[in-house]
Amino acid sequence: SLNRYPDPYQKELKELVGKMRGVNHEHIFVGVGSDEAIDLLFRVFCEPRRSECLIMPPTYGMYKVCAAANDIQILSAPLEPETFDIDVTKVLKTVTSATRLVFVTSPGNPTSRLVSRDRLLELLLKLPRTTLLIVDEAY
Repeated sequence: SLNRYPDPYQKELKELVGKMRGVNHEHIFVGVGSDEAIDLLFRVFCEPRRSECLIMPPTYGMYKVCAAANDIQILSAPLEPETFDIDVTKVLKTVTSATRLVFVTSPGNPTSRLVSRDRLLELLLKLPRTTLLIVDEAY
């Protein structure tokens, strides 16, 4: 009915998505758009003035905005200019012990380039255990 607020925990939606994806509904986050989710990643996993994030330009601009809003240093490992592929070696050389988040857009925004599963797995397996690999598939 119109006189009630929606469920703030989105329980029914999470259960439905969980059934569709074969995932426990308690492991599903529902936010008000991708910008909120990105900002919450910084707030939960980073420490202001101490943590870093890594982006791979050209990429989605909100990573920089949210990093700045949360006082997180931004590291950059640009995509290969001709192919827009991830240079895993460059990423791993750029990551430090303070890097908490690594953002990958797939398909890329604004490149439209898909990152292969093999490339993502390679990166995931080589990153430090203290670093989260965020695969942003919103585009």
